[in-house]
Amino acid sequence: MGDNRRVQAFFDLYNQFNANPVTDANLNFTTAGPPRTAASLPTYDWPVPLQILQGRFAKVGFQLD
Repeated sequence: MGDNRRVQAFFDLYNQFNANPVTDANLNFTTAGPPRTAASLPTYDWPVPLQILQGRFAKVGFQLD
């Protein structure tokens, strides 16, 4: 074995601006919701987000060759 060793460091930052856009949604329309009373307006949940982009995530590592 030779003395040729190399250390490589890396740093990955995902979603650095902390955006949270919807990446998947249920586009089926529904009028389901809480029971309606005389004082409440109808509730329409549409479109329903199923998944959003996760918050900030960082990964730090080293590789030794």
